[in-house]
This record gives sequence, structure tokens and C-alpha cells, in this order.
Amino acid sequence: MTYEELYHHGILGQKWGVRRYQNADGTLTAAGKKRYADDTAKADRKEALKNRRSLSDTDIKKKESSV
Repeated sequence: MTYEELYHHGILGQKWGVRRYQNADGTLTAAGKKRYADDTAKADRKEALKNRRSLSDTDIKKKESSV
């Protein structure tokens, strides 16, 4: 056995050339829209937590009541 060989068997259930979240024309499928909406919501929440350090208590209460 030589150590110059590389083996890759792929991911179980993954089909070659199949995109799960994107149609052939580049638009997102319903699952893709949901997936990427979740990602942006997480980023928004993370940004909001970061911004809380510079906000006053009244600003925080206003933002929480609007959400």
C-alpha cells in the first residue's frame, strides 16, 4: 500500500451533480428559501446582540417591543 493514493467515497445519499436548494435556472427551491432565510435570521440576531452593548436600556426595550 502506498501513501500517495487518495480515496473519497462521497457523502452517503448525495447524488453527483444534484443541487438540493437550487433549481436549474439558479432560483432557490422552497427548501432553499427556508434554509437561507434561517441563515440570515441567525446573522441578524447575532448582529443585534453585538449592537446591544452600545445601546441604552430604553433603546433595547423599544427594539424588543417592536419584534
